Amino acid sequence: MKCPNCGFENEEGAAFCGGCGEDLSSENIMNALDESAKQTDAKAEKRPAKKRKGKKEKTADGGETAAKKSKVKLVLITAAVIIVLAAAAIFVLMNMPSEGEKVLKNVPIGRNLAYAEAKTETEFTKISKYDAVNQLGDFDNICEGNLTIKIEGVSFPEWAISVSLANDETIDRVTYYDFSQLQKNWKGHHSSKKIELTAVEYGMKRKAVDRALGFTPYSIIKGIDNTVTNVYRYYYSDETSGNDVVCNYCVVFNDVDESVKNVYVNELDYIGFMTTVE
Repeated sequence: MKCPNCGFENEEGAAFCGGCGEDLSSENIMNALDESAKQTDAKAEKRPAKKRKGKKEKTADGGETAAKKSKVKLVLITAAVIIVLAAAAIFVLMNMPSEGEKVLKNVPIGRNLAYAEAKTETEFTKISKYDAVNQLGDFDNICEGNLTIKIEGVSFPEWAISVSLANDETIDRVTYYDFSQLQKNWKGHHSSKKIELTAVEYGMKRKAVDRALGFTPYSIIKGIDNTVTNVYRYYYSDETSGNDVVCNYCVVFNDVDESVKNVYVNELDYIGFMTTVE
């Protein structure tokens, strides 16, 4: 018989343990076994349950939070895509040539007017429908956009293209006007000061000139001599008189390599001009 207290092997029927003297009566042995079982159960209750590795149980709240995060992430990604697409669309629209610029591109220098009309699919007339345009300068024929705009109460076409003819009736100069640029302010772009000729360097390309000046030309002139002149309309306040000075800042490009070959400025009496037209 094994002693429940010390584990000593005793003879069957022994009343006391030969190792520790423990009472080996049946009642005492049962009590000892019960106490041992209770201690074992108590240890088992105190021992923390083992967690399974690799698997995490999600609570209802945790699952809901994860779902919300996923939705927020999807919304942010969608918003970012929309912003990128909108920016791309705006960039394309801003850089697309206008109807007038498309016509200008197709007017051939050195060819007759009939060929130009067929090439551009437009009709050129001897005079403009607008008195203000007829006062702009000498030209032989002109075509105009269909939309009428008002500049300081005076009617202009949205755009116009005039041509001058040589003695042999071929086109030797084409002038494009984007009057829509002057719709907000007939004086053109506002500058805090006079723009010096040195603001544009010889050899610069067209886009570099636009960046240097900070605005785009309202008129473009193509000549038989393979030149293209961009006319930038702007104004500034004269420090001495306090009056606004309106200028056409003209940049002449070589049409072959599109580099600057000359720069000059014309000051305008635009108020006097506007008072002569209806």
